[in-house]
Amino acid sequence: MLIESGKQDSVVVQLNHQAKQQILDNRRKITPIIETVIVCGRQGIPSRGHQDSGPLSFVEAESGDINDGNFRALMQYRGKYDEVFKNDITSAGPNAQYLSPRVQNEILSACNDLILERLVDYINRSSFLQFWLMKQLTSHVRNSYLYVLVLLVTTSQSKNIFLNLFL
Repeated sequence: MLIESGKQDSVVVQLNHQAKQQILDNRRKITPIIETVIVCGRQGIPSRGHQDSGPLSFVEAESGDINDGNFRALMQYRGKYDEVFKNDITSAGPNAQYLSPRVQNEILSACNDLILERLVDYINRSSFLQFWLMKQLTSHVRNSYLYVLVLLVTTSQSKNIFLNLFL
């Protein structure tokens, strides 16, 4: 039970301090990448570019070079001021940099799962739940949107959550 909750390490990790150190080191290396994906998502910044694969270069690019995309540009910017991050990326093998579009999608999917889990938990703890559905059709765009306003009331606070669902 303690192992599942993260309060105690597994027996293998307890016996192997080096494995524990490797886990901590891997978490430290992936954290800036996860944070950058989250910033792009929160700010609505598209992350992909014309060429967003291959090794990340920290050499100042010429203005006519191919656009690597916002995500890779933010990673390059971070490497400019964070020597530990820059060293981690440059010393990693090409398949261990964790900068590929596939990894970005996996991070986004994990964030989505966490957000949904928190939302469902909050709804389950609410004593009152009310939905207002509003449909907006836009003439200049072929797509329509369904807006959902959710009023959640708990004993300590009430919260409005505005969801925009693409139809």
